[in-house]
Amino acid sequence: MFEVFATNGLKCVVLNACYSEVQATSISQHIDYVIGMNRTIGDQAAINFAVAFYDTLAAGKNVESAFKLGCSQLIGLKENQTPLIKKRPIIVPMQPSLQSNETPIFKHSLAENAPVVSSQDSRNDILPVEENDFRYDVYISYVDKEPDTTWVWDTLLPRLEQAGLDIAISGDVEIPGVARVINIEQGINESKRTIVVLSEAYLADNMAEFENVLVQTMGIQERSYRLLPVKFAPIDQNRLPTRLSMLTTLDLVHPRRAEREFVRLVTALQGPLQYQSFKPNTRE
Repeated sequence: MFEVFATNGLKCVVLNACYSEVQATSISQHIDYVIGMNRTIGDQAAINFAVAFYDTLAAGKNVESAFKLGCSQLIGLKENQTPLIKKRPIIVPMQPSLQSNETPIFKHSLAENAPVVSSQDSRNDILPVEENDFRYDVYISYVDKEPDTTWVWDTLLPRLEQAGLDIAISGDVEIPGVARVINIEQGINESKRTIVVLSEAYLADNMAEFENVLVQTMGIQERSYRLLPVKFAPIDQNRLPTRLSMLTTLDLVHPRRAEREFVRLVTALQGPLQYQSFKPNTRE
C-alpha cells in the first residue's frame, strides 16, 4: 500500500503510536521518512512532539530538523529517546564491468565510485559536518537580564568581533513573526559552535535550558563538541546539571585569568570542530 502512496508523492509517515518501530522499519522501505515510537509514549509527550514537529515543518524546515526539535520538547518528560526516525535505504546500483578496451571514469565524489547500500539509521553513516556549511562561527546563548546583558554586549561581543568572528546572538537574529523555538533552532543549526554564558539567571531560565539542550542533542547526533560554557561571575557549581558540569568551563571571573581564557576561547572558536572518536565493540 505504501509503495503506491510513494509513487503519488508521499514523503513522510508519522506513526504516533506505542511500539511502532517494526511498522516504521517496514514502511521505510518505500517512504523517505517514517517516524515511530520504540516504546510506550505518554499523552503529553505525544502532544508536545506533534506540536513541535508540525510547527517546524510549517515554518519550511525539513523532516530531520522537525524531528530533532520534536524530540527536544520531550527532554523534561524524560521521553526524548522514545521517538525514532527511519529513512528509506538508498541503493546505488553496481556500475557495469569494464571491457578490456574501456577506461574507468571516476566521479568527483568518492561515494559515487563504489556500490553501496546506505541507511542513516547506522552510527557509522554519520559524517562530520562541513565547516563551510555554517553561516556563523558562534551562537551566544545567554539570558537578557542584568548583569548578563551588559557583559555580553560590552565585553564578550567586542572581543569576538575583534577576532573577525561571525556571531549570532540569542534574541538578536530571530525572524519576526516566526515561533521563537524555531528561530533558536535555526540560529544554533547555522552556527559552528554555541557559547553558553552561565550565571544564576541563566540556570533558572527555561528558554536558556532549551538552547543548551538543543546544542548538546545536535552534538550527540553528530558526535561533535559544539558547546562552550563560560562564566563571568561566580556561580553555585552544585546547580549545574551533569551535562554542563562535565564540560570544561572557561573562567572569565578573575580579571588577570580572564585575559588568558579569552585567548583560549577565540582559539577554540577559530579552530575546527572536535569530534568524538567512535570505537566499535570488537568483543566476541
